[in-house]
This record gives sequence, structure tokens and C-alpha cells, in this order.
Amino acid sequence: MKILDERVTMLLGYPHNIYCDEYVALAPLLRYHLNNFGDPFIENDYGMHSRHFEVGVLDWFSKLWEIDHDQYWGYVTHCGTEGNLHGILLGREQFPEGILYASGESHYSVLKAARMYKMECEVIGTLITGEMDYNDLRSKLLLNQNKPAILHVNIDN
Repeated sequence: MKILDERVTMLLGYPHNIYCDEYVALAPLLRYHLNNFGDPFIENDYGMHSRHFEVGVLDWFSKLWEIDHDQYWGYVTHCGTEGNLHGILLGREQFPEGILYASGESHYSVLKAARMYKMECEVIGTLITGEMDYNDLRSKLLLNQNKPAILHVNIDN
């Protein structure tokens, strides 16, 4: 614990912020072993699940983005890596011969997913700002017009 106590004083907040109180609000749930496996919109046999909370989060975002209730699907991931892996898998399942296009500034899990799923991947250059170089993207898309494009997009706020 001593080494963790020392290191936490130097943590800048990426990939998580150690200085937050959100865990206090969730503390009462820690006495339950909740599992959110499977599709959150389909009831499962395991009675101790978190799907009601998960659907609540998805509903909240659908209202924020003005998406009709029957026009969205999703699930809440534990981290960005899981979200990237699942999203890219869905793209590959929809377009098995597709090429994954991802920025050179993408999270390491994007290229990891391409290797895991044995996908062809084109890394797109970035500008000095970190933004995707759209001219590079355009030229690589034009070179591969005969294959579907699976585009991984980073959004920074």
C-alpha cells in the first residue's frame, strides 16, 4: 500500500482520476455481486444483474441525443478498451472483408483489435493538433475503393 500511496500523489488523472467522490455514491452497491453480461435489453437468468442501471444509462443518452427508443442499442463498458474491441468486432462482423481505418493517435486497443480479429488496418496520419489528416484518409479510402471501410473515430472534447 505504501507504494500506491506514494504514486497516487503523482497521478495526473489519465486514464482515470483518483480524486473523485463518485465511488461514495456507489458504495452501497458494493455489497452485491452484480453482473451485466449479455444484451442489456434481454432479461437473463442471473437474478443479480445491473441491466436496469445499464438500460437507464442508455436511455439517458438516447434522450440527450434525441434518438427514438426503438432506434438505438448499446451497452455500458467497463473501459474504453472494451468499447473499442466490441465496436470494431461489430464492424468486422458486418463487413468481414472491410478495412479498418484508424488515426495514428488512436488508443492502443484499436490496433490490438485489428491484430486479434486479423483485420486489414490502415493507420491514418494526424495533423500537429492530433486531428486526423483527412487528406490522408481520403487517399487511403480511394486506394481501397473495392473494400468496405470500417472507420474508428476519436472524439476529444
